This record gives sequence, C-alpha cells and structure tokens, in this order.
Amino acid sequence: MGGRIMTEPPAGRSPEHRPEPPSSRRRAALPMVTLALGLLLAGCSGSSSDPDAPPAEPTPAGNSSAAAAPADAKEAPVDACALLTDAEVTAVLGRHEGGRPGEGSCVWENPESYHSVTVEIGEPGTAATGRLPTPDPAFGEPEPGPDGIRFVRGNGAEFVVDDRYCHLVVVTSVTDDRDRPTLIRLVGAVRDRL
Repeated sequence: MGGRIMTEPPAGRSPEHRPEPPSSRRRAALPMVTLALGLLLAGCSGSSSDPDAPPAEPTPAGNSSAAAAPADAKEAPVDACALLTDAEVTAVLGRHEGGRPGEGSCVWENPESYHSVTVEIGEPGTAATGRLPTPDPAFGEPEPGPDGIRFVRGNGAEFVVDDRYCHLVVVTSVTDDRDRPTLIRLVGAVRDRL
C-alpha cells in the first residue's frame, strides 16, 4: 500500500469508539433507556394467537359483552404530569417551567440548575405479577428500599402500582444518595394518585 498507514478501525468497531467513563448525564439517562426497553418488550409480547384474526372492533357503549372485554382492556396512557402537584415539584426543584408530558411520562426541570424530576408509568401488565421484574445485571445491582421500592442507578426508584411498572427519578445531587428521601415521598404521592 505504498507506506500509507491504515486508520480504519478493527472490524466491528466504529471510528468513534473510545472507552471512557460514563458521564453523569449518561448515568441519569440509563433508567429511562431501561424503562423504554422494558415497555417496548412488554408491548411486543401481547400478540394474538391467531395471526389471521381481524383486529377487534370497538363495541358501542350500551352493547358491552364478555367477548368485547379484551378489546376494551387497552387503557389510555396515564397523564403522569397530573400525578405530582406543582407545589411538590417546586419544593424539590425550585423554579421550573411545568412538566413536559410524554406517553405515560412527565419531566420537570429547573432550567438554571438542571435539577429534574421524572415520572414514568408503565402500561397495565408491565408488572403483571404485581412485582418488579428481575433486575438486569448490566445496569448494576439495585438496592432494596422501603415499601417495595427498588433504588437503581441514576437517582431512580422502581416500584409497582397494581400491575404497572413505574419509575421515578429525582436528580438534585449526583454524587450521593441525598435524593432518596425525596424519591420515597414522591413514590408515595404517585401511588396514592394512580
């Protein structure tokens, strides 16, 4: 090749691949990625046993029957922004610009400090047994908390309400566990309102 040095990365590696320690933003995003993957997998598992069956038609109100019950079981996503009051969020973050809703989630952020509160509510059946799913060891070892709460990386708490997997993240301190009492209090508020 005439003395040229090849700068191509080894097979299977991109040129951008450089080992580096995870930043606090990456650690904070890890629980959200975990929840998104869990919800995606839960949504994929609910397929029909008869692939040739037509999609269920909605039953008009007043004509309900036992056969129509499974089609009606799909609930609208929860308005996660309504699960915490403005006063509760302000007590944690100070100034914020209100919650930014997502499908089954809400994020509040202080634009000056970047402190945040995130609530994510899974669809019915995401915790079908009423228990938290087995933790993925790739995301580190979770720690048990009170009342069925499981503390996870990124200042997060996983918990179950009925048959829904839920996740709450409070980020005001990324260097220690100072946010845990706030997590416990806000999990209680969410459970009371869901």
